[in-house]
Amino acid sequence: MATQFYLRKMDLQLMWPQILSFPSMVKRICYQWWVLLGGVAKSPLLGVKAPRFVRPLPQVLSVDQAVAWAEQATAAHASEAPGPADEVVRARDAVVLELLYGTGMRISELVSLDVRESVQSLGWVEQDGRHVMVMGKGGRHRRLPLGDAAQQALRQWLALRPGWAALDELALVVGPRGR
Repeated sequence: MATQFYLRKMDLQLMWPQILSFPSMVKRICYQWWVLLGGVAKSPLLGVKAPRFVRPLPQVLSVDQAVAWAEQATAAHASEAPGPADEVVRARDAVVLELLYGTGMRISELVSLDVRESVQSLGWVEQDGRHVMVMGKGGRHRRLPLGDAAQQALRQWLALRPGWAALDELALVVGPRGR
């Protein structure tokens, strides 16, 4: 009863729920330990619920911000002196941007994508070129559809990738050293 009063009082003082949950967790653990030792028959905190807190959703780019970001990246590439690798870098950057923004996949999922399925693949581009399989949280595969822009960027990148990637490299996105 005193713990519930304490939690309500602290909540009314506009304390953060994350801060409020810590003392109640410590008390709950201490009482559980005391029950195991035989000091008390049961914990008085069994019915007390810890304060809930809502985690805010991450900020996402608006369409205008995404377009501005893509235009800025294109302008940065255009201002550099064109070289033989410039087209390849532009195609690689475009496929990275389209896959991240178009599918909503995580960066870790993107960097684990392979060109094709293999025994050690965590993710791969399906042969139809319209879907990718990624290993999500919890070790489950998710099949993500690719939009038209992502499919086009993927086709351009896959056409240029063999000249840049090492022969034995399965990773979809590779750097200048081919790995």
